[in-house]
Amino acid sequence: MNIAIAINEKYIPYAYVMLVSLMENHKSIADRITVYILFGYIPDEKLEVLGQLEGKYGCSIVALQVPIDRLPADLPHTEQWSVEVYFRLMLQDLLPEDVDRLLYLDTDIIISGNFEEYYNTPFGPNGDKVLVVNADMSAKRVGLTAVQNDLFAHHMRNGDFVYFNAGVMLMNLKVLRNEFTLDIFLDEFLKRKDRIFAQEQDLLNDLFYGRIVFVDENRFDLFAKIAYNEGRGYDWAKKNSSIIHYAGRKPWSGEGLRYDTELIWWEYAAMTPFYTELMRSLIEEESRLAYADSTIRRLANEKDELNNLVNKLKALIENLTGQQI
Repeated sequence: MNIAIAINEKYIPYAYVMLVSLMENHKSIADRITVYILFGYIPDEKLEVLGQLEGKYGCSIVALQVPIDRLPADLPHTEQWSVEVYFRLMLQDLLPEDVDRLLYLDTDIIISGNFEEYYNTPFGPNGDKVLVVNADMSAKRVGLTAVQNDLFAHHMRNGDFVYFNAGVMLMNLKVLRNEFTLDIFLDEFLKRKDRIFAQEQDLLNDLFYGRIVFVDENRFDLFAKIAYNEGRGYDWAKKNSSIIHYAGRKPWSGEGLRYDTELIWWEYAAMTPFYTELMRSLIEEESRLAYADSTIRRLANEKDELNNLVNKLKALIENLTGQQI
């Protein structure tokens, strides 16, 4: 198996947690797993900790420094969509020629089961499809933005357009190498720049419409919070999903209300040398932000305001009708 991730220095602990979850659930084939770690600049001494996974599991860890100067300085990015998301557009350029099949994974993911079935999914009956992906659970439920609807309007007219999540992608590098380079991707991005909301994810959805294979997102790209909100929490996710995606707010973030599917992430975090650091950071952030407390106070105030409005409305009706409610 060939796996690729893209990180910066801040994401080393989260990448370690994800990779531990991957190896723990594929111990019998760990010696056949190669993980390519794409990064812009990280000091060698910081990267070394990820190399420890080789000794522990027998996998291969290959650090690939990305020539970040090849990315235009004005490429749009945010704290949520950092510049590292564009690294996946270089994979066909950076990886060895003999790597034809590659699974790209975001680092806010837990591998909670075996995903060999997904990894070995055919690229269509003729082997010419570009990606094997999962429908984006958020887009399926909430819909796309107005900008995205404009970008994909020509696909939507066909009635079969499904927006996919680029955080979990099985990539056909053999086909990609014949058709795309980073420069081609960037040219295509600039053509759409004013109509793009979700950076390179929107670009890939537009470029590869009709050239992708979909698998079951509940098994291979389960959005943890959405599943929880729909009544599919810890037990369901552990039993039914091989890839759990903490899209949106992260388990290690203090700004949010907790939910039980996060426990799966922390179970694997406890197997890493970062566990104490991650717990301390979470507690400090939660204590500083007091997010749960402020949320409860806000809801209580909103309840009081609503009660006051109801009472005023009740009094008005009683005055108008002369009848007590």
